[in-house]
Amino acid sequence: MHLPEKIFQFIFDNENIDEHTLLLKKDIFTEVTNKYLASQIYARKKAKYKLPEWYNNYKIIYPEKINLEQSSSQYTAKYKRDIVNNVDILCDITGGFGVDFYYLSIDKKHNYYIENNKQLCEIVSHNFEKLGAENNQIINDNGIEYIKNSNLHFDMIYIDPSRRKLDKKVYNIYDCEPNIITHMPMLLQKSSQVLVKLSPMIDIKYLLNTFKNIAEIHVISVQNECKEILILLNNNMNNTLLLYAVELNNYKNIIYKLDKYNHTNSYIYDDKIHKYIYDPYVSIVKSGALIQVAYDYDIHKISTNTSLYFSDMLKENFPGRVFEVIDKIDKNNKKRYLVHVLMRNVKMTVQEIYKKYNVAEGNEYYLIVYSNGNNKIQALLCKIVKH
Repeated sequence: MHLPEKIFQFIFDNENIDEHTLLLKKDIFTEVTNKYLASQIYARKKAKYKLPEWYNNYKIIYPEKINLEQSSSQYTAKYKRDIVNNVDILCDITGGFGVDFYYLSIDKKHNYYIENNKQLCEIVSHNFEKLGAENNQIINDNGIEYIKNSNLHFDMIYIDPSRRKLDKKVYNIYDCEPNIITHMPMLLQKSSQVLVKLSPMIDIKYLLNTFKNIAEIHVISVQNECKEILILLNNNMNNTLLLYAVELNNYKNIIYKLDKYNHTNSYIYDDKIHKYIYDPYVSIVKSGALIQVAYDYDIHKISTNTSLYFSDMLKENFPGRVFEVIDKIDKNNKKRYLVHVLMRNVKMTVQEIYKKYNVAEGNEYYLIVYSNGNNKIQALLCKIVKH
């Protein structure tokens, strides 16, 4: 794919304009339409935060909006690279925009990018050249058919099944393309390991019941928003499952190793208010190991349905936000504090909370509103100690 320098320069020079205004004008260049220019400007705006290393190269070409949306961020792609070990021969059978493949392929000897969409292959080939990526074979083919017909044995196959069907999002694995449940036996014959990226909506217990040879599960959140779940499978039917809750943010990347749903039946909840209150990252909540966190950090979980904890001693390494409790307030509060509202297990709107507790939106404090063990709503005025 070749575009003249003037087009890249125009997109770079105009990335801060409202791209929709281009659609109302006559085409600026003969080589591309204004619609194309608008789509590239839109994509660069997204890439600035999602793919900053790619954004810094102004000659990157971006795909259609749907392909950009499903692609991983630079941060989650780098995390995948860091957890992949002892791999010389890598094959990505759902290549897409190539973000995961690009980072996974770094320092690997033989890398195969497989993509059914010819235009995506051309875009990725162009981008990898501009990024200086070597040792990569770009192959326009159906990923499953390529693996079936290949004589190679891979160290790892990577799959990011498409979660769209007839332009609608789907979440059931059976509805994704390719269907990894159907094809997994064949894939594990062709590769020592298979790494799969799945929707953050997927249920972990469902995964464990569906696949008997999962070695690792990684629940990944970015800036405390759950983005994806990774499962690593191999041919060992007696794996000791490794479960990780991962938070990638501007402060520090947190990787928390969990046991498998332990201690849940014997735990005694305690909703007595103490000096510090803890709000776990969403990856911890999604991983289903909230009780282990309580044991590991010697803190007290408030109740079964309220994912908050208390302690008198500060636990600085807790995998989540930590707050110091300043005061308990109620509907008779007279001082109009400026607060961020954090709600847990409470059926109220933010506006209702503002009104009930006589507070207003602001940055001075946090107001943490939650249901205790008796389903009574409590409101605590807090200062944040750790993000």
